[in-house]
Amino acid sequence: MKSTQTTKLHSIFFTRQIALFLLVCFGFSWSVAAVIWQTGGLHSSLAFLLLVVYMFGPAIAAITCACLFDRKRWKQALGFTSWPKWIWFGGLVLAIMIVIGSTLISLLGLDVHWIGFKQGLQQVFEAENVDIEALPLSLDQLVWLQILINIPVGIAINSFLLLNEELGWRGWLFDRWRPLGFWRGNLMIGFVWGLWHAPVIAMGFNYPELPIAGIFLMIGFTLLISPIIGWLREAGRSVFAASIFHGTINALAGVGLMVINLPDMPWRGMVGIGGFVMLATVCLMLLVLRRD
Repeated sequence: MKSTQTTKLHSIFFTRQIALFLLVCFGFSWSVAAVIWQTGGLHSSLAFLLLVVYMFGPAIAAITCACLFDRKRWKQALGFTSWPKWIWFGGLVLAIMIVIGSTLISLLGLDVHWIGFKQGLQQVFEAENVDIEALPLSLDQLVWLQILINIPVGIAINSFLLLNEELGWRGWLFDRWRPLGFWRGNLMIGFVWGLWHAPVIAMGFNYPELPIAGIFLMIGFTLLISPIIGWLREAGRSVFAASIFHGTINALAGVGLMVINLPDMPWRGMVGIGGFVMLATVCLMLLVLRRD
């Protein structure tokens, strides 16, 4: 019986359809990563645009596979299965709480302290050689602009952009690996998702001083956050629930780093000790609720 169950699980995980998805997803994104590398890496003028293009890999793979294998059920396969629910916005609140928690935990580090929005913004301008005196607004005004406009707009834009990734991870792949069970399926997605980041992590994305170790840290991060996004995707019955949470995390992670004086590893906000502790805590809470 156990052998039969193992064989069945393997037949779900190892299929030609999954192989095609991974081939298209990784092939497209890693090809873009090669272009980023050849054009000067993450510090080139084209880096931001190319990183946005990189993000399209999972969506292209998901849409390709849905067209080939799921024409009659493409909405279900991609996660377009529900109208807005309160849980979608509950995910937004959860993301905010996780970022705040990760920032507060970072403050426990030696020589790490809170500098606030104003000084943090000033340091950002100084690092980019911006003449603060020449700015049309004062730093105080820019802080309020950041809080009242830039952060909400950033969350909205990131939630839309991250749909490119989530169509693959919490859309098509989530639908295919759902029979593996909640934890097994989401952890497999988390591993693949983390590995997909490898080329840009090696170039210094998220972990600037850790090009090799950063790849393993990123896989650890995605393993921890994947069950949380998977739960929101399942509870919200839509890929949009996943993209809103994911987009909010991405939009606020930089803000969390800006308000502390030492945003280096291991005190690196969401992708440092603070983020790992917060995500692990939420996963433990999910473990109480979900045993499958």
